[in-house]
Amino acid sequence: DLRAQVHCEERSRSTSFTFTAVERMLLPADLSCRQALYGIMLRDPLAAARSTMVANMFTADEKLRMLDALRYGIRPRIMATETSPGHHACLPAWDSFQHLDNFATRTLGGRYNAAPGNVTRADLEAAKATLQRMDVV
Repeated sequence: DLRAQVHCEERSRSTSFTFTAVERMLLPADLSCRQALYGIMLRDPLAAARSTMVANMFTADEKLRMLDALRYGIRPRIMATETSPGHHACLPAWDSFQHLDNFATRTLGGRYNAAPGNVTRADLEAAKATLQRMDVV
């Protein structure tokens, strides 16, 4: 839910924190504080995808649906049993194939929810521009 997200300006007003982290798609508002130092840790894509699948307990059927989504360029069907909060630990039900399809480019490029196989050269250029904004990579 975009309305529930807390961005840089709100985070920087806190007197309790010296460090915060964003574990979702980055938005321009996340990088709007001139006084902040920004850093990012990039993981090996295959190791990150495997970790996400294991830590969030995706079933074999869910993994097959994600692969089919990538193969055919369609969003995977979400079963009713997969919509309960916590079904995939910390991930919402719609957040699946993205971890197998240009995850870093989606996260940094601003189109995290693009359909499977629809990450573009423009998304890559946007992601590279976001990386240029980082103080530490």
